[in-house]
Amino acid sequence: MAVSLAQALANVLAAREKAAEIHANPRTFFVHVRVPEHVAEDLRAVQKRVIPDPAKHVDVDHVTLVYTRKPSTDHEPEKVHHALEALREIGARTEPVDAKIQGWGYFDGAQNDGKTSTALVALVDAPGLEHLHVDMSRALSAIGIEPSDLHVFTPHITLGYLGHHGRVGELPPIGGKFTIDRAHVAARDHHEIPLTGQGAGEIGRKAARDAAPFTMDAAALRRELPNPPGRGEMSAAGGSGSGAAPPQQGSPRESFT
Repeated sequence: MAVSLAQALANVLAAREKAAEIHANPRTFFVHVRVPEHVAEDLRAVQKRVIPDPAKHVDVDHVTLVYTRKPSTDHEPEKVHHALEALREIGARTEPVDAKIQGWGYFDGAQNDGKTSTALVALVDAPGLEHLHVDMSRALSAIGIEPSDLHVFTPHITLGYLGHHGRVGELPPIGGKFTIDRAHVAARDHHEIPLTGQGAGEIGRKAARDAAPFTMDAAALRRELPNPPGRGEMSAAGGSGSGAAPPQQGSPRESFT
């Protein structure tokens, strides 16, 4: 579909405006996912309602994927180039991830302007995103860009700060759904890591269908056996699970923004 020059320019300006919210510099290497505007609008409405002071608001713009330690010197351009190559290789074999807002949470011990505060966050349910986090963290570590060990990976979007051990009343349900089809890196510049892997998800779904539970007729089995076993009941152990581990709790010692 053809895109007009005016629309193309508008898209570029919108991307620059979004990128400007997360600063890039030679000592930064920050991997994140951008929040789509329809989800951000809903979250901003909640933010304004439950955190009256605009000074306590945070830009509703990203989900942290890999937070790295700040180095004592600038990241060399060649190191950044190799790191981006490694991340793009991971993106090429990773399928897009379906995500949704699953509820609300608090992080005690977050730092806001040098003061200890409680951060209000929207928790993100994105099965598979934890694997992307691990793969990218390992790839960066191998290159010498060290992920922070002060953060437990709990996908979330920060809305703002409530003061020391602050809490708010009942929060509304948010049904925001979106697809994560790329990651972004703020380093010496802003970079995009497309997630273009295909096939792995369908293979997994087919395996699950092939392994679907079935009913075993013990009487029929006895009739077919030449020497049927003695009387008794046969049972199969079963189980269930959501497939997604609950968010891990922690008291981070660094800012969550």
